[in-house]
Amino acid sequence: MALDLAIKNQLQEYMTRLVNPIKLVAYVDENSSSNEMIEMLEEVASLSEKITLSKEADVSKRIPSFEINREKEITGITFAGIPSGHEFTSFVLALLQASGYPVKIDAEKIEQIKNIKDKFHFETYISLSCHNCPDVVQALNVMSIINPNISHVMIDGALFQKEVEDKQIMAVPTIYLNGKSFGQGRMELGEIVNKIDFHHDYAIWSTMRNAFKFVESLGKKYIHFLEFDNLPDETQYRQSFIEYIRRHDAVIYEYDENSTYS
Repeated sequence: MALDLAIKNQLQEYMTRLVNPIKLVAYVDENSSSNEMIEMLEEVASLSEKITLSKEADVSKRIPSFEINREKEITGITFAGIPSGHEFTSFVLALLQASGYPVKIDAEKIEQIKNIKDKFHFETYISLSCHNCPDVVQALNVMSIINPNISHVMIDGALFQKEVEDKQIMAVPTIYLNGKSFGQGRMELGEIVNKIDFHHDYAIWSTMRNAFKFVESLGKKYIHFLEFDNLPDETQYRQSFIEYIRRHDAVIYEYDENSTYS
């Protein structure tokens, strides 16, 4: 897909803002969609010495797709399809942010994203004519830039129809998290982060509840966690378990490698 002159001139100006080198890794075959994607990426790469492009054949990857990575580090950002139309801005922002250009969100939100500890792999099904899709794609890309535990794939539903049909996706954007439905429609960055926190809290609660039930079935009343990370490490999370612990006459001992405390 050749870029028209106006877009190319505008893009060249943006490429002067790249901070550090980035690598585009394209997964392609001989189909026309792969050729179109490569043509676009080659044009983009020609606009800056800080961009390198490589092509790979990997049947385990969606084809066509490409990753935007730092020189020696994977960002977790992948575009499955050709990010034109409304997603072209998402593509340009991903290039800039992967290079080290500052993300424009407040410091508190950045810290909240950095503190997400579990592995989160997002997949967003979009259409190139969708007005609400870029907000979601850009939010999840930013999260991937900030936290290495997070990765995100934008998927053009028009090119990956079988996935759309198999998952019975009826509207865009549709977001999947770790292979399960996460949300649909426009979502702001704050909404996504807060929803992740809710999922995390619920997962912790479910784990604790199951542990208490198991201990109760054994006729015991002590739970000994061997790893500190198995318990929430924020005061407000601990507080939510106090009443449950009291009702079940249980004591939780937690420790890390250097200390033991209850």
